[in-house]
Amino acid sequence: MIGHTAIGETELRHSSVESAVLLRKISEIMQYYTKQQLQGAGGYSPGVRVGNWNEEANMQETKLKELLLKQQEGSLKLNIFQQRVAIALQPVNCSTVRNDGLVHFGDVLQLANVGAAAFLTSDIEDRDTRVGDFSCAVSATVSNGSVACNTFLIGKYRPAQPSIYDREYSDDALHYGQKLRIIANPMVQGETLDGVGGSRPLYLYSRPVGTTHFAKFSRHQLVAFTDRASYDTVWQVVAVDPGQRGVSEGVQVMAGAPFLLQHCATKQDLCLENHSFVNDLGSQLEVSAHSSFSKGQKSVCDMERMGRTQGQLDKAEGEPNHWTFLTGNTVATLPMTSDQGEGAQALIKIIAQSADAGPGGWVGLKRKLLHLDVDGSGAVNAEGEACAG
Repeated sequence: MIGHTAIGETELRHSSVESAVLLRKISEIMQYYTKQQLQGAGGYSPGVRVGNWNEEANMQETKLKELLLKQQEGSLKLNIFQQRVAIALQPVNCSTVRNDGLVHFGDVLQLANVGAAAFLTSDIEDRDTRVGDFSCAVSATVSNGSVACNTFLIGKYRPAQPSIYDREYSDDALHYGQKLRIIANPMVQGETLDGVGGSRPLYLYSRPVGTTHFAKFSRHQLVAFTDRASYDTVWQVVAVDPGQRGVSEGVQVMAGAPFLLQHCATKQDLCLENHSFVNDLGSQLEVSAHSSFSKGQKSVCDMERMGRTQGQLDKAEGEPNHWTFLTGNTVATLPMTSDQGEGAQALIKIIAQSADAGPGGWVGLKRKLLHLDVDGSGAVNAEGEACAG
């Protein structure tokens, strides 16, 4: 019994010693923190020598070094924002091929809504994050100046297999009913302004409303810019008056004249919506492809004033679909890209091969030339050599 009592007292003595050591360690840890900090509040700055001031001072020094390093590399969010705005809002002088009041292929122009005085704007940084689908947002903004994000080029559309319904015009002026592509200014991608839209042209496109593609606010047909030169990027200029569309087809388009920009694949018109939002470039209006027909008796009264009865009236689109091209007074010809020399060499090679083949060799020359014009801009591209060969 005495032996068991001595053993129990020894174990109790050892446990009390271990408890004292544990309490001492806990007190040493707790003395680095104040009561407020233990309760979750940082009541003191590292300059006050209480709590874990040394660790906080080192942490602030490390954060400062990381901040200075990002500032030198230009990777701060503020630097990225400033670079983006500087590229998108760099001034551009609208120019025309010749100062005759017409819209030409090769002009640097703006696409403005007539009723709201808002200009079509591209936002290259607002991109679709889905895999395999490169596209960037389109909106409209009220602006008095011409900058990189609201200036565009127009290019001719030439189908791979032309039909009898595809009219060809020999001049460089834009005509009503002529199929075209709207090309974003290559300066928004950090490239030099040229006549083909840079090394990676971006085309205005639209597609039917689906479960994955639609306008964010109005839920109408999506409009955006893409690098795929498909038929979804083809548009045509249509007269505002439905009764004049037949007789106006083939007439040259005047700069500043109102028109409808109709999507050839879906027959929907470019539309300026009433939904507004704010992005890095300022206050924007949503743009979609939707034929907004007039409501009420306004169009009926306008037509009856011109001597047309109500039974003869065609339903006309409203002001959200009325657009116009604005060109500048500066006469200039845009330079072509560096690969145009290679494209010219490919063209000479194909003509020589057709001449060597005899009279029958000229039959397929037109098709080969159309293959050389990859983007439908009317210029020979070097990439078309493989297709034409």
